[in-house]
Amino acid sequence: MTKMTRFRFIPAALMAAGLVSTLFFSSCGPLGNIADRLGLNSLSSADSAGGAERDDAERDDAERDGILSRFSGAPSEVGEIVYLEGPVSLNDQTASIGESVMDGDVVFVGEGGLAEIEFGEYRILRASENARLVIDSERRTMNLETGGVAVVQSKAPILSRRKPWMMETPTTIAAVRGTLYYTRVEDSDTTYFCLCNGRIHLEDETGFVDLAANHHKAVRAKRSGGDILYEQAPLLYHDDEGMESLADMVYVPVDWTQISF
Repeated sequence: MTKMTRFRFIPAALMAAGLVSTLFFSSCGPLGNIADRLGLNSLSSADSAGGAERDDAERDDAERDGILSRFSGAPSEVGEIVYLEGPVSLNDQTASIGESVMDGDVVFVGEGGLAEIEFGEYRILRASENARLVIDSERRTMNLETGGVAVVQSKAPILSRRKPWMMETPTTIAAVRGTLYYTRVEDSDTTYFCLCNGRIHLEDETGFVDLAANHHKAVRAKRSGGDILYEQAPLLYHDDEGMESLADMVYVPVDWTQISF
């Protein structure tokens, strides 16, 4: 099956602009000094201060979005299937290229299948076999119940003042504004997460740490009793070529020698 090629005009100013940060945190219990335990890179205090200023503006936009969404009637379109192969269903019905993904729809990719969904400017995901994904535009969440997804979520600063999209799994929540990443639910108690290129902000009620990676830093989050334990993990399930091809679909360049996002 051949991919659909879609052309759009992209202003040079947007292509030249830098991209913004990502928030990633545990949904169950404090993270502690994750940066020290995992050996990831921390960012400067100036970057953290800039993020705090953006957060104030984003809270205003989030409140406005919430008010408007409550007055919305029918489900809204949140994305479009731009490529698929093998068995892929949308709400238990066979999916097709060009089909809209509506708010609350359930996407399931069967054995040997693959689906790519564009959900806005500079944003696309690739769901692999056994992935079950529920998209909720009102909460701006993507709930990954099983399987794995690769995500390119890039946005220029002048377009960034909105509530971030959240990727939810059984063990973690990642609030994403601009980054390249892969996540996979290995089982009900274990999630694999790889920050392929970009920045993340890990936090809990006791503090936070800003992290960055230019070329794949992976962790595995495992539930142990009432805690979530994090450990370093190798590069699994994805590679440079696959992430680059996905980014090409939404005209996002990736430079593995530096943080592109």
